[in-house]
Amino acid sequence: GSGNATLDVTADGNPSVQVTVNGCPTTDAINVNFNTLPVVDLGPDQTVCPGVSVSLDATTPNATYVWQDGSTGSTFSAITPGVYTVAVTVDDCTSSDSFTLSNFTLQTVDLGPDITLCQGQGTTIGTNVPGATYTWSTGATTETIGVSTAGLYWVDVTLNGCVVRDEVEVFVTPLPAFTLGLDRSICPGTTTILDATVPGATYAWSTGASTSTITVGPGTYSVTVSANDCSRSDVITIGAWPVDLVDLGADVTLCPGTPITLDATLAGATYLWQDGSTNATFAVNSGGTYSVIRTDANGCISNDAITVTYDAPTPIDLGADVALCAGDDLVLDATVPGATYAWSTGASTPTITVNSAGSYSVVVTQGNCLVNDAIDITVEALPTVDIGDDATLCPGETLVLDASGPGLSYAWSTGATSPTITVSSNGTYAVTVTN
Repeated sequence: GSGNATLDVTADGNPSVQVTVNGCPTTDAINVNFNTLPVVDLGPDQTVCPGVSVSLDATTPNATYVWQDGSTGSTFSAITPGVYTVAVTVDDCTSSDSFTLSNFTLQTVDLGPDITLCQGQGTTIGTNVPGATYTWSTGATTETIGVSTAGLYWVDVTLNGCVVRDEVEVFVTPLPAFTLGLDRSICPGTTTILDATVPGATYAWSTGASTSTITVGPGTYSVTVSANDCSRSDVITIGAWPVDLVDLGADVTLCPGTPITLDATLAGATYLWQDGSTNATFAVNSGGTYSVIRTDANGCISNDAITVTYDAPTPIDLGADVALCAGDDLVLDATVPGATYAWSTGASTPTITVNSAGSYSVVVTQGNCLVNDAIDITVEALPTVDIGDDATLCPGETLVLDASGPGLSYAWSTGATSPTITVSSNGTYAVTVTN
């Protein structure tokens, strides 16, 4: 019903028109059908991890496609951040859509340079990315992990779906290989060598020494050995064996014929005497110097020596057995300079005087030696003699003086030795009679 020369048609139908020119009308009609516009939807804009591609799909049946780069596929792989467009045409009807691709800013993950550890050491590796999650090669999911063994360690750090990996190589340097050994003991007065030798190493001993070996006596010692930037220490205690020193005793002086046994006995020990014998004891019966080297069960050596001297005491001789006359005295003499005396009478003097029958003995001590002797004393009764009373003779007369007796000998004052003498002159005559 409009009276315009044109008509906008926006829907299917059969519009017709009557055109009147100079009063003369004419009509025409047309069928109008509208094709449906293709629906194109590349989806919402996306922000993805760098390097992640997004597949854009504009597929429409019976359509043709023109992408921003002139390609004509139904799909397009978007990987570079930017705006992507497509025009889709179906039955000459064209629709278009656009898609914006953005990249997340990747997190920084840095485990640092490769690490060299000394054997037995440990360290912590890791990174801190706020809001991220972690997956380690060890299976751990923490920000950091402790490591002490050689190997390649990596971590995947995930943030906004983006995974960034870093890795670090851990090397382990062996510690210097040495040992001072077990604690031990040595013999008193001896030393031992402590050896910490490692090629190319340096040394720091508790004694202040810097050599690979030191010579020490009993005590506690430590050393730190450094090689290839790694150090290792060890400590050892050196004790001293208790030693039972051999003792043969003081030098000794013995009397002749007195034996002595030298005794070095110690359980588990071995022996070496001056003559090469190896018994625990040694029998001595002559003067000299005797020595022994004794090695105990711990290998410790001690030695001793002793000088054995045999005295030569002065012999004692009280003489042969003696018969005394009644009333006579006899001096028994055992005198030796420096000696002591023990008489059977109880006396302790060098000499005693005896006048009675009996057996007399003395023990004389000279140093360590005892010397003795004995003597038997008998006492004889005095003989009886009587040559008569004093007499007076007439001139020319004689007198026989008679001292006769059995078993007697005679000594007259005249010098005669007969049992009788005849006298005729004045004088005093005497006789000694000995049985």
